[in-house]
Amino acid sequence: MVWTNDDNLVVKLSAEHKLKSVYEIETEIGLTQEDINDLQVKLSSETILVKAFGFVDTNDFRRIGIEVIGGKPTEIAQVFYNKGIKLVKFDCTFFSGLTKKDLKRGWSRFLTEKETIFLKHFS
Repeated sequence: MVWTNDDNLVVKLSAEHKLKSVYEIETEIGLTQEDINDLQVKLSSETILVKAFGFVDTNDFRRIGIEVIGGKPTEIAQVFYNKGIKLVKFDCTFFSGLTKKDLKRGWSRFLTEKETIFLKHFS
């Protein structure tokens, strides 16, 4: 989540600008490769371009990583719910050049000056 009072930045970070995001998702049950393939097809739409989709850890079939361009987190979660898959965790780990580097779950931080410049000029 990015909080800002800069109207131009808000427009640049909106879903219409097709920004790259990476999500780590944990499901209640383990998924099969067939489930992954089916979800990937259902996720691909006019608003979402799936760049990568797979298991985060080959020993844990409940944790999935998804790299997308465009779309909203709610659209992605809805695909899982429509298939009857309950989500335990839905975490955005990368958004338009910003990472959660060394940031614990539930914590926040201010953007560095470098990150602010990057967002304003390259997003």
